[in-house]
Amino acid sequence: MNDFYNFYGFKIYSSKIYNLNQKEILNRIKLVKSKFNKQNIILPIQKHTNKILNLSNLLNYSYLLKNSYLLKIREIDEGFDGIYFDNKDIYLLKHFALGVLTADCLPIVILIFKKPLHTMNNLDSLRNSFIIGSILHAGWKGIFNNIIYNFFNIANNYLKNEINIKVIVYIGPCIRDCCYEVKEDFIKKLNINSYFYYFNDKKIYLNLPAIVKYQINHSLVNLKNTIELDLTDVNQCTYCSNNYFSYRKGHKQERNITILST
Repeated sequence: MNDFYNFYGFKIYSSKIYNLNQKEILNRIKLVKSKFNKQNIILPIQKHTNKILNLSNLLNYSYLLKNSYLLKIREIDEGFDGIYFDNKDIYLLKHFALGVLTADCLPIVILIFKKPLHTMNNLDSLRNSFIIGSILHAGWKGIFNNIIYNFFNIANNYLKNEINIKVIVYIGPCIRDCCYEVKEDFIKKLNINSYFYYFNDKKIYLNLPAIVKYQINHSLVNLKNTIELDLTDVNQCTYCSNNYFSYRKGHKQERNITILST
């Protein structure tokens, strides 16, 4: 498995146990400095929501101070599980990385470019081709509360004048259907299609990555652009593997991190 995944000027890295507990601030600052040469990393306030907030607004105090200051602070405090950014925000990634913490949930990166794509050897060339992207923390609550669809609803506002686009998706280490056991009442309550789970020895195993892929494809079908999809799933199970922290395996306080930057 590669250390880094590179996509047209963006780099993605998912940590392993030997990178230590990324819930600890000093550990993740050390990691982002060593891997990305960035000074710090910005994370969502993860509370298993379906909310995605804009990067520049998160860093813009004048935005927070406009009229509804208390409402905006409350919105952030209530939690959000994704950060999106457009080509005007690219310069921020010169100084910061973005990340999500996971310990079985799915770390997802979505990047959308206009075609044709050209060599991107600096931030200016990246800005010319890049349209919008996001990094998401997606557990079952976020997935079934439509965090994927929420991103594409946001993205659609940026894509109305585009004809040909390329959509890049990265799905990092997470619990897989080999190990994600759920109860029958869970399946019934969420009305989950039988395509996404199977029975083994009278137990039910659910495939969250397959649901995410379906939601992504379903979102793309609803767009009016000509689309090329490039989806990378690292296919690593946090429960099976000894390389990752897993909540279900007993790592209640420890977290992996997936980092995105330029």
